[in-house]
Amino acid sequence: MALAGLLAFAFPFLLSLGLTALLRPLALRLGFVDDPGGRKVHPGPVPLGGGVAIALALAAAFGLAWAPGVLPPSVTGGIALKVPALPWILAGALAVFAAGLWDDLRDLGPWSKLAVQVLAAATVVIRVPEVRITVLGAGPLLQVALTVAWIVAITNAFNFMDNMDGLAAGVAAVASLLLAAIAFLTGRDLMAVFFLALLGGLSGFLVFNRPPASIFLGDAGSLLVGFLLGVGAVLFTYDEAPRSLAPLGVPLLVFGVPLFDLVTVMAIRLREGRPLAAADRSHFSHRLVALGMSPREAVGSIWLLTFVIGMGALLLYHMPPEAVPLLLLQAVGAFAIIALLERAARRRP
Repeated sequence: MALAGLLAFAFPFLLSLGLTALLRPLALRLGFVDDPGGRKVHPGPVPLGGGVAIALALAAAFGLAWAPGVLPPSVTGGIALKVPALPWILAGALAVFAAGLWDDLRDLGPWSKLAVQVLAAATVVIRVPEVRITVLGAGPLLQVALTVAWIVAITNAFNFMDNMDGLAAGVAAVASLLLAAIAFLTGRDLMAVFFLALLGGLSGFLVFNRPPASIFLGDAGSLLVGFLLGVGAVLFTYDEAPRSLAPLGVPLLVFGVPLFDLVTVMAIRLREGRPLAAADRSHFSHRLVALGMSPREAVGSIWLLTFVIGMGALLLYHMPPEAVPLLLLQAVGAFAIIALLERAARRRP
């Protein structure tokens, strides 16, 4: 399994690294760029091909997984069991990616993108019973509604976080690393390989996206990564022990920081009477910069906070059920302290 894990990471990493290097100059020549202006602070046009590079790298890695003898039986057996589900998951991911790519090219609009996300998530959840949140004995309709809402929330959380160099891809890489570790420790070899492949694709891109970035994810990349993580987390954590709190806690801790950003941004926009879909500088990263951090320090702090909060998920399957809420409460307390510190800092003259 160790060799399979290394291959699952290394192959998409090298492909993503090479494809990103090739797509940067090509995107510039084609005008596939993010122009500066408004709330954007980069000094000149930056290519938007990062999401395309990651998508191609993951597609190639998926193709390699079908080659005989590449992966161990514990992984290939899991793939065989998931074969009926794969076309629906891939179709949903492709739809979300296409909507993001169209938005990068022609400005699809936030509500049209949201509609595609809801449709893609609903299709996957309805057609693939394994992609269901089943904790606490929820009925079928509630399972579908909760799962669609979860997938759409995580998809948008990573789209929201794509506002500074290396931020969304870095947080997604940390989340993938944590989920891969938990999958390995709990004997879910297939999901460990999936998250390692995603980590590899993100890491190859991050070589060029770390501050100062020379290429961006674009909506195609951030929406695809968020969708894959949202679906993958449900497949991974809710496939066993449906009445346990542990599977509920794992994704809440791993994705705690993106969800904190999403919820606080929505709250700020509602409080100030601004459209929920309007782009602005109210994100967690922008608020850290407003407190005196440099953009690089803000991004590094959010990476670290994601890792520290998410590390608690490594313990959930080894704790008694009554201890799970305490660990979740600890994370909520940490975010409450951050919110109080932000509030106090805003009162300074």
